[in-house]
Amino acid sequence: MNYKKIFLTAFILVLSVQSLYTLNTIFSADINFKQGKIALSQGIYDSALLYFNSAIEKNPNESYYYEGRSQSLVFLSLLSEKPEDRKALKDLALKDLEYGFNLNPKNLRFIRNNISTYYFLGVKNTEMPVTYDYDFRDTVKDYFYFIKTAYPTDVGILVDLYKYEKLLGWEEDYIVTLDRIKSLRPDLLDWHPYLIN
Repeated sequence: MNYKKIFLTAFILVLSVQSLYTLNTIFSADINFKQGKIALSQGIYDSALLYFNSAIEKNPNESYYYEGRSQSLVFLSLLSEKPEDRKALKDLALKDLEYGFNLNPKNLRFIRNNISTYYFLGVKNTEMPVTYDYDFRDTVKDYFYFIKTAYPTDVGILVDLYKYEKLLGWEEDYIVTLDRIKSLRPDLLDWHPYLIN
């Protein structure tokens, strides 16, 4: 009997089963994430939160899952009637945003996608004019400043920043952003919907 061959066969079998299990778990996490995004787009934030929680439980190393969960937490906070609940939900959302960022600090898609999430962190309502949530105002300012400094020539990011700085009424900030856009791509001022007054 060749024990070496039996051991090798058993080892390969265990490795194959483990690989299939891992792939299945990651695939299942992706399905939960997609279900969460659908629920989020339909405004069913509590269901979205459950799907994102499940995705994170199955694969805690994917930054987009934290992005989704932070968005559902922020929107749930805006619907909450109790100030302490709103703050607790936003604290959790911010923790997810920071954790997701730290998983891959160079992920430009993650950084750009969360400009709007940070905006919603910084407000108490979605009607115009917005009411600031002063617990998170400085956090939002810091994030916007970080992006502007890290990606000073990325016009797509600057246009998004301009949109949300303007919604927040941060005139000093959005004028600087607009000037930078003008110097990089003056043609955008003629046709981009965020830039046409």
